[in-house]
Amino acid sequence: MKNLRLAFKYAFKDLTQQKIRAGLGAIGVMISVGLLAIILFLADSISISYVNFLSNAAAGQDMVIKSLPQIIKNVPNLKYVIAGNGEYLKKLQNLTEEYQLNNHVIFAGYVPCDQLLNYYDLCDVFVMPSRQEGENLEGLGLTFLEASARGKPVVGGNHGGVPEAVVHGETGLLVDPHSTDDIANAIIKLLSDNKLAQKIGRQGKERVFSEFSWKNTAQKILEKIK
Repeated sequence: MKNLRLAFKYAFKDLTQQKIRAGLGAIGVMISVGLLAIILFLADSISISYVNFLSNAAAGQDMVIKSLPQIIKNVPNLKYVIAGNGEYLKKLQNLTEEYQLNNHVIFAGYVPCDQLLNYYDLCDVFVMPSRQEGENLEGLGLTFLEASARGKPVVGGNHGGVPEAVVHGETGLLVDPHSTDDIANAIIKLLSDNKLAQKIGRQGKERVFSEFSWKNTAQKILEKIK
């Protein structure tokens, strides 16, 4: 995140009122979205993000953490921001400790709905290599559409309804959610090619507003019930 104006915008917008619980690595500390922006800026960091609940392994955060050592070899200033709370949080923190990645993983805790867009804006790539866990199967993948609407390139698991939200090579990259190599290569590809990342982000934004607007959605529903 290299945009100084954006960093300070979030840092001083309502810094004294922020009560977002966050942790750097597995160490519990209190930071706001504004301080997160400053951390990323001062570290000259490139960031990938996940924003959603942490209820189980289905979203693939564990596989992203396991792929980080390979990614960091190519992108040493990488930060992985995980925004959300849930029963799976502790396992992810333990995994971060196990892989000695405390300096590369930021747990941002619970994020209120009115702050979600800030976290999308702060990231360079949105990553959620979701997979089927038991009966948990990814539906349409609204978080991908939210990230795309902010102009962010996305990386998603090639399963369930994700391909409906992510057009491979156009609005994001689809990966084998069980392969750390596949996940790492996709992230490295986007982070090492700024023109490609911007193009995919722009195309994703255009698709969201053209195909997933309320007007178009209503039209599709009407066509189905005719």
